Amino acid sequence: DSYLEEAATKEQLGRLLGDEAPDLLIAASHGMAFDLGDPRQREHQGAILCQDWPGSPELVRRPHWFAAEDLLDGARLDGRVVVLFCCHGMGSPAIDELTAVIGQKPPQIADASFVARLPQRLLARGALAVVGHVDRALTIAGTWDGIEAQPQVFLDLGIQLMRGDPVGWATERLGQFFGTHAGHMNEKWQTHALSQEVDPDEFTVQWSATKNARNFALLGDPAVRIRLPGQD
Repeated sequence: DSYLEEAATKEQLGRLLGDEAPDLLIAASHGMAFDLGDPRQREHQGAILCQDWPGSPELVRRPHWFAAEDLLDGARLDGRVVVLFCCHGMGSPAIDELTAVIGQKPPQIADASFVARLPQRLLARGALAVVGHVDRALTIAGTWDGIEAQPQVFLDLGIQLMRGDPVGWATERLGQFFGTHAGHMNEKWQTHALSQEVDPDEFTVQWSATKNARNFALLGDPAVRIRLPGQD
């Protein structure tokens, strides 16, 4: 089942993380991000922005995002697997590597690196595994050299999970995705070291894509798999 556009409301997400919880839930949206020192950062960083938001950045309000505290008290997610494709869905580093400049101290975005509250609460309510992204999740995560869309890596993850592969094995595809980007990044470094021409825009795209692809993480048991029809 898919819930897209006007159907992707906070209320609907609450049902899917409550009484109507499927064995596998994949949520893709914006993730909430708060500045260093904001009292909401530890509890709400990585919360899922829902379709209730009217669309303008200055109009984001608390009723528009689904945070850990929005899980119903009696919600049970026993045996479920949840995938969160959103900024800070799994957590945040203390420093901002994506905007770091060589030779300069990278900007600090949190007092310390931390795990987002929502995946912690999902595991506490019985989910066996949560897959998500640390730091901001750039749209470049689904592109190849910033030009050609490459959604297959994410489709493969969902397909493997739905056919009953262990979560740890399914997420190996994300590791391969990072390895491929890292290889291309290394080639560009070598080209630069040999004093050959390197396009700065292309270099920036590859740098961002490599950092972004590296930051997917799994919380929970990598050996678990979703229950297929006919299985006990």
